Amino acid sequence: RREPLARGAGELVLLIEDDPPLRGVLSEVLRSAGYRVEACADGVDGIVKYNAHAAEIALVLTDINVPHLSGAVLSHTLRKLNRRLPILILSALSDDPPVENELAYAKEAATAYAHKSITPELLLEKIRALITAAVP
Repeated sequence: RREPLARGAGELVLLIEDDPPLRGVLSEVLRSAGYRVEACADGVDGIVKYNAHAAEIALVLTDINVPHLSGAVLSHTLRKLNRRLPILILSALSDDPPVENELAYAKEAATAYAHKSITPELLLEKIRALITAAVP
């Protein structure tokens, strides 16, 4: 018997992913699990959307490699704006040099990290846990 998917309760997730098909899939996974989604394709737009919806955003889900402002720099910028904001970085990168420095820098500001090969079920579990842990 399969466990039910971890569900949202209408929380707003800011999704930053530059690959249109993946952004669409992630948006659909989140929406079908009960989350609202504000999606964009680059780091600068991510900051703009964060500033426009800061009071509502429950979690940021970002790729590490997005145009105009990397996921690592984006995470550090968002962390300065909101120390309690859950930030989940997705990456297809490995921990091998030379990308390990980018990953290490990103992980300093992120709340959590996941490889893009994560299943939708595990991604939703991780998101639910991060949002729950951030509630004061």
